[in-house]
Amino acid sequence: MKLLFKVKRREYMQALKNKFASYAGLKVFMMTVILLLSGNMVNAKNDGSESAKQTTVGILIYDGVQIIDFTGPWEIFGHAGFKVKTIAQNTAPLKTAMNMTVVPDYSFNNAPQFDVLLIPGGNHGNALNKPTNDWLKQQAPKAESVLSVCTGSFILAETGLLSNKTATTFFKSLDYFANEYPTVEVVRDQRYVDNGKVITSAGLSSGIDAALHLVAKIKGLDAARNIAMHVEYDWQPDNGFVRGKMADKFMPRFKLPLPEQVKFNRIYAYGDEQNWYEAFKVSFDNSTESPIQGVKDILSNQFAALTNWKALPNSESRWQATFNQEKWVLSVDNELDSHEDKGVLMKVELQKQ
Repeated sequence: MKLLFKVKRREYMQALKNKFASYAGLKVFMMTVILLLSGNMVNAKNDGSESAKQTTVGILIYDGVQIIDFTGPWEIFGHAGFKVKTIAQNTAPLKTAMNMTVVPDYSFNNAPQFDVLLIPGGNHGNALNKPTNDWLKQQAPKAESVLSVCTGSFILAETGLLSNKTATTFFKSLDYFANEYPTVEVVRDQRYVDNGKVITSAGLSSGIDAALHLVAKIKGLDAARNIAMHVEYDWQPDNGFVRGKMADKFMPRFKLPLPEQVKFNRIYAYGDEQNWYEAFKVSFDNSTESPIQGVKDILSNQFAALTNWKALPNSESRWQATFNQEKWVLSVDNELDSHEDKGVLMKVELQKQ
């Protein structure tokens, strides 16, 4: 009986050894596979292929550059893994439009070639000079993409890169831009305009949309959507907010000079594509017997000088105009400013009929 027990025990222990040996062998096999795959992945990242190349972005900056015009896109490009640097005429510290101090990474003399050039707006007149123009003409032909934000389109247009192309800019500058550069087809109802290599975007935060659009072209739409979600930005590439389409583009543009003793200070302005609301505090430097009547007289004279706006019958405070076969009515409500007897609070409402 004891002999039988010993034999059975020996067989059982051998079976356990065989089982553990098979487990160990499987473990070694799996570790080998993982190491091989990891090695292939590393090699794929470092094989020098185009997919492994880091995109470089060079941002032109200058005194008075608008902060969001270049930092908004920088945020997007940074999350995309791009290498972003700033370039100016020289590397001395400069002040942005909101008085931020920025020290450029490169000057025009030592800047390398970049894959992407970003031309922001702001006080763009400070960049309308020969050194900037020459540097852009040198860099742009070799860059894969060139992107302007806001009035940066003026800087770009000076190089001739926008000639015979479509482009957009800051909504208040659309008419002036069209007059200054007649060979450019101005687009007023898009947040950004893509000509292939050259992309222009409208004002301020529009540069974020254009940057996301460029990331989508380089890394794919899913990558751009992921970045937009991460930075909590409501990116709507097909039907996003377009400032140039807002109803205030139909607001009357007064031609007559205002009396020296009268000041208009805007309190607020907002609206959408069919309605616009503004309010002004109108103050008089000298005593006026009837401030409200004084405002009415000013408006009456100004509207009389306009050809497209006509007063509605039996009304001193409502005018009508037609644009693109659409009727618009502007109403003005005046009331005395409760804080100052000489002041008038003027509320303006523009509505599409």
